[in-house]
Amino acid sequence: MGLLTVGSPLDWPETKKVALFIREQGIKQFLSLYHKLNSRMKHTLKWGDEIEYTLVRIDPSTHAAQLYLGASELLKLINEKKSDISDEITWQPEYAEYMIEGVPRIPFGRLLDAFNTVECNMKKRRLDLVANLPEDCIALTISAFPRKNIYHQMFIIFIMHYDLDWVVITFAIQLPNQLLIVVLPEVCFFQMQLLLKDIHVLSKLNSYLVHNKFP
Repeated sequence: MGLLTVGSPLDWPETKKVALFIREQGIKQFLSLYHKLNSRMKHTLKWGDEIEYTLVRIDPSTHAAQLYLGASELLKLINEKKSDISDEITWQPEYAEYMIEGVPRIPFGRLLDAFNTVECNMKKRRLDLVANLPEDCIALTISAFPRKNIYHQMFIIFIMHYDLDWVVITFAIQLPNQLLIVVLPEVCFFQMQLLLKDIHVLSKLNSYLVHNKFP
């Protein structure tokens, strides 16, 4: 699945209209590729890795750690500012505005020498990222920010202008829209569908509780 950086995804009612067509085309494409490629022998297996970085700002006055919601601007800066190692690294958006993902630009091959280059590439990614971060920001490789759901733990560097076709409320009351990565419209639409589903379920539950008594 590729990154959808242009356009707006279909909402669920529109998707249902073309769901059968999409399924049929998916099966046809799979069978076509299978018959085309199933006879390939001894093909080189290529592989790679990805690292997701959490962007954190350290408040210079209080020394408090806050999520730095500036991944979109950072990606733009890195891509415009070509470094000596740009040919070895690819930077791309992740789910949230406080996350950025780094991967090798070229996959590794089958030779044992490739295993000796993975760590070096990881180090270059970190050096490239740190070189483009603001002075009061750091990049962490952690599973989750411990205090993510606390609103004032987020440092918003600019007001984001969402396409009105896909502006949504985020998946939790505690989290603002600005948390979502603005360059990936499918993320926002996915959250909207989850929200609409949750609202529908809660509405049914509320109706049930109003009209039914529990022992």
